[in-house]
Amino acid sequence: MRNPPWALPLVLPLEFLGQQVGWLLWFSVLLACFAVSVHLLWIVHGRPRNRRYLLGYSFGPALICLAFGQTTLFSLLGLVLFLRLHRTRPFWLAPRCGSAC
Repeated sequence: MRNPPWALPLVLPLEFLGQQVGWLLWFSVLLACFAVSVHLLWIVHGRPRNRRYLLGYSFGPALICLAFGQTTLFSLLGLVLFLRLHRTRPFWLAPRCGSAC
């Protein structure tokens, strides 16, 4: 795994599961992040009826990150979640409690 030092707390608990189980769990989490990202992009683009969105699963840089076990897929999921939610749940316009709390 080629990850920055701040990613160590993410993978440290996997040490207690053993090498093969830890790798399988880490790979599963990264694969889920990638699949959710592609699905959310399909939703952002209005759920077109064609199957072109399936090409997202062949996006080369994401597949390389998946093969090397990099944490960049978490960043991809964060970016896609931002694109999906930035209009419906803006951060700066969150309801304020004011003096009623």
